Amino acid sequence: MRPVRARQSVTNWAARNGCAGDGVDAGMLDLDRSLDGMESTITRYASGCKAGGSAELWTIADGQHLPELSEHFTRLVVEWLLGHPKP
Repeated sequence: MRPVRARQSVTNWAARNGCAGDGVDAGMLDLDRSLDGMESTITRYASGCKAGGSAELWTIADGQHLPELSEHFTRLVVEWLLGHPKP
């Protein structure tokens, strides 16, 4: 998915979850084991969202379309999902 399409998809989900405003910078993650350090930015849409609702875009800088996912990736995704249960 191209960055523009990914960003649009996340903003659509944020709107569906009742979030207001633009996403904010929420830190960095290490998602691609082929790149050194914390290469991925988090853009979080969490302002004014419905209970349990929000959206995040994790962007791997200089990453490939099919990244070599780090050992942290699965844990981070599961933690995010469990932290956002739907009513």
